[in-house]
Amino acid sequence: MRMADEQMAANLLAAADPRVIIIRKDKNLGSGSCTSIDECWSDSEILEFLDENKITTTKEALSWAYEQEGFRREAGLNASSGDENCHLVASYNEWQSINKSNIVS
Repeated sequence: MRMADEQMAANLLAAADPRVIIIRKDKNLGSGSCTSIDECWSDSEILEFLDENKITTTKEALSWAYEQEGFRREAGLNASSGDENCHLVASYNEWQSINKSNIVS
């Protein structure tokens, strides 16, 4: 099987996993959200990470995804000028607001 075929098969398998589905359907993280999870992680990469880190439930998967996006936004904040008008500061503040209203516990 060619590498592209293997990747396509892995993505199809991952797309059916309930943990990946809940992340992809989440309004703040999922498809069309423009978050790092949406733009940078394939379904198979998400599934591989979840499996390797023994994240077995949909609740744990969603919690991980929110935390992952928070780390990404915080890294941007740390690289920013700190000016209130900096888009990286605004992005971080936006995520903090979203995160507070969507606490996964």
